[in-house]
Amino acid sequence: MNVIGIDLGGSFVKIGILNNTELSGETEIQVEDNQSWNTLAAEIETEINTLVRKTGINQVDGIGLAFPGQVDSVNMRVLRTTKYLDAPSFDFPGWAERNWASPMVIENDARLACIGEWQFGSGDGSKNMLMVTLGTGIGSGVIMDNKIVYGRNFRAGNLIGHTILDYTAEPCQCGNKGCAESLASSWSLDQIIRKDPDYRGSKYAKSGNVDFKSVFNDYRNGKAIAERSVDYCLEIWSAAITNLVHDFDPELVVLGGGVMKSADIIMPQIEKKVLQRSWSTADEVSFRAAKLGNQASLWGSLYLLEEKQRSEACN
Repeated sequence: MNVIGIDLGGSFVKIGILNNTELSGETEIQVEDNQSWNTLAAEIETEINTLVRKTGINQVDGIGLAFPGQVDSVNMRVLRTTKYLDAPSFDFPGWAERNWASPMVIENDARLACIGEWQFGSGDGSKNMLMVTLGTGIGSGVIMDNKIVYGRNFRAGNLIGHTILDYTAEPCQCGNKGCAESLASSWSLDQIIRKDPDYRGSKYAKSGNVDFKSVFNDYRNGKAIAERSVDYCLEIWSAAITNLVHDFDPELVVLGGGVMKSADIIMPQIEKKVLQRSWSTADEVSFRAAKLGNQASLWGSLYLLEEKQRSEACN
């Protein structure tokens, strides 16, 4: 199959083409603040058509979209999102049919990355796994007894970022207080740094810019403000993952997302903390870094489209 995968990230849209299970081309689009989905969809159409011409494929066999929000993957529509607020009224299957005469699958971004890792990456061979993505937000997906976990309203196993860890804390973008995502994600990192006692004299106060890349680099160099900030995030992430481990009893926890560029620091700390806090032992649950990087949702799209094709052939 020639599959086009679209991954809507917090800052960039990543687009790739899998041609007979090989990546034949990829590109990305920068996302503007408060950009509408309809405007972005037009840009995506142009980029996909350019990529198709460059790779020389004659037919698009399927489109897969990883969307940051609650998604009805049966009727292929967006149910709820804090970004691209016009997306719930958009006809995604019709868009794919009009532009490329191809079927489409749409799935929550973290769940689709989980599916990709389960079938082709670090989770290959596991029957019970969960994946957590750490980045602009915090997302999750769960596989239980070799099946993708959805729940009645497509929320099951998908909302680790909105696990409430401190109901007295500042409001989250979702409207609740003290969600894991509002406490320790890329968009909340600036608040963490600003609360540190050394903030005023730090380089972060002087430049006004803060991101996980620079904070982890400073952590490696022994900067106290970075050490305190990273340790705080690790505590939040570990607490949220412990809750998910208790809820779904996996054999494997896979960690992915942009923050995992510092996996050498994150992996051993989270494994240690989760095993200390949970009712699981090292013999019962293992921890791995994601293998497929930002291509995980592309591979997840391939799996879902192949399953869709097999299901339609049987019917």
